[in-house]
Amino acid sequence: MIICNKCGSPNEDSARFCAKCRKKIQSSWSPPPETAAFRPLDSFRPSRLSGAQRREFARMVEAWVYALILLFSAVACQLKGQWWPMWVVLAVVGLAALVRLR
Repeated sequence: MIICNKCGSPNEDSARFCAKCRKKIQSSWSPPPETAAFRPLDSFRPSRLSGAQRREFARMVEAWVYALILLFSAVACQLKGQWWPMWVVLAVVGLAALVRLR
């Protein structure tokens, strides 16, 4: 039930106007109560990760670095209008990834 701010009469939750005074109904938002279910999230700290999780996190970061290098190289080649440097960058990143897999 929503209570009208003007006349105080109860209205249905789906109502947009008060049934008694026809004033537009405004919902009053209030923040949720502070309970354990609504506590803020802890900030991410890599030091809390276990050894396996830390290695997996490092691999993901490394993969993103490779992807960003390829993306920036592709943008630079597009702006220059010459695509041959992209083959060099692709070979270097591919070899770096191959060495890291072993």
